[in-house]
Amino acid sequence: MEHPERTLFDPSRRRFLRQLGLLTALGLCPAGLSGCGSRAPRPRHVVFISLDTVRADHLGFHRDFAGGAGVRTPNLDALAREAIVLDDLMTVVPTTLASHVSLFTGKYPHFHGVPRNGYVLNPENAFLPAILRDEGFRTAAVIGSFALDGSTGFDLGFEHYDQEYEIVHGQREDAFHLARDAAAVTDAALAWLDGAAASDRLFLFAHYFDAHAPYRPPAALKDHYARSSRYQTWLARSQGAAGLDDRDRATATAYAGEIDYLDGEIGRLLDSLREREILDDALLVVTSDHGENLKAHPQNWSHGFTVYQDTVRIAGLIRLPGGRLGGLRTRGTLANIDILPTVLDQLGLPIPEGCNGETIRLDEGLPDRRPRRRFCQATRTFAQLDPNASWRNLPLPRCVRDDRWKFIQDPLTGAEELYDLAADPGERRDLLPDADTPTRARADELRAALEAWANAADPLPCSFGGEHEERMERRLRSLGYVG
Repeated sequence: MEHPERTLFDPSRRRFLRQLGLLTALGLCPAGLSGCGSRAPRPRHVVFISLDTVRADHLGFHRDFAGGAGVRTPNLDALAREAIVLDDLMTVVPTTLASHVSLFTGKYPHFHGVPRNGYVLNPENAFLPAILRDEGFRTAAVIGSFALDGSTGFDLGFEHYDQEYEIVHGQREDAFHLARDAAAVTDAALAWLDGAAASDRLFLFAHYFDAHAPYRPPAALKDHYARSSRYQTWLARSQGAAGLDDRDRATATAYAGEIDYLDGEIGRLLDSLREREILDDALLVVTSDHGENLKAHPQNWSHGFTVYQDTVRIAGLIRLPGGRLGGLRTRGTLANIDILPTVLDQLGLPIPEGCNGETIRLDEGLPDRRPRRRFCQATRTFAQLDPNASWRNLPLPRCVRDDRWKFIQDPLTGAEELYDLAADPGERRDLLPDADTPTRARADELRAALEAWANAADPLPCSFGGEHEERMERRLRSLGYVG
């Protein structure tokens, strides 16, 4: 039986929390609430699971968006019942490397300096793996794609960095082992855990790349979604079936099959963490770096070109030790830059200077009503559009979220759009063409905030490819990132 849904912002919980505070003040603790009156023990371990290119609406526990796509994700859904669901989580940049760097620094790209894939992280950044290593954690990463290869500097702070790729992309004369299957990622993660001592404090980062193109799920799973009336109905409603031919629909069903397959491997990793008695002592984060366009908006199937919800809204789960507060759901806009300060807060560690994210207050499920205005900027095209710009991505599409309102601006074309995501989560109706006076005033306010944010860019120095520039470009081209 599924647990009843609760929310961090649910007013019905206020009376209970007031009563709990009174009992605590009297030195009493209601049955079943261990640790009442004091903060729960700090997590012993930290585990991050990254689902590359996974849209939030393809996960069962994020069922609110467009009714859900009907993709089977039983393992992640079960985990969500033990976790706090970040229901409106966005990435601040829709490309793998830059998004993961934002996740681990709590910074927007125009401060940490990595504009897109292929660049080399500036080691002056305060980076979560290095922070935890310095606090005595054993740190390990298992990487599913060359996009996070150690040559990008993303291995900063990891004592163990497993990047043994097995999947070849590219033409015969220019082929590289650039990725690996989810089963191989899980196997490598478990192999490292087998070598960890029971006394160790562990930080494990597992990166799964399967939902990234080219999509190659087991044939049975692709066939399942080709026959699934629920998935095909969702696809027609959400993606505009009039613009999808048979090849398009086959591509979408393969994408859904990849996520179904990926969920099974996530389940195997979670089962092993339980068996090793790691999970219940761990702070576990599950998120994705960005979504996938699936031809809902321009640029066909890819990501990085636009800042619509298809590629900006991402998966978000935080499981506290013992599954404490499991089933709670946040409301209001959060971003992946908010995860680093939240993790450090749970560990009792200071938040680095210059962090753009804000701590999500999770203790005792108390409402966290602070308004969060969050920004995102596209990363592609690959070319340098304005060599004189203070920031490489400055001319590219960008957006600002203010909870239900989203304002999009494309500096190159001058186009602007405003959406009410509460009424129009698929961003089908731009409000600006027929805007009344209050709507235009809202757009003016958001435009000013977005332009001020964009013009505040002050990136740390960062260069493409370092000493391996030619190798980097050829490998990214094989993955479809260049050209």
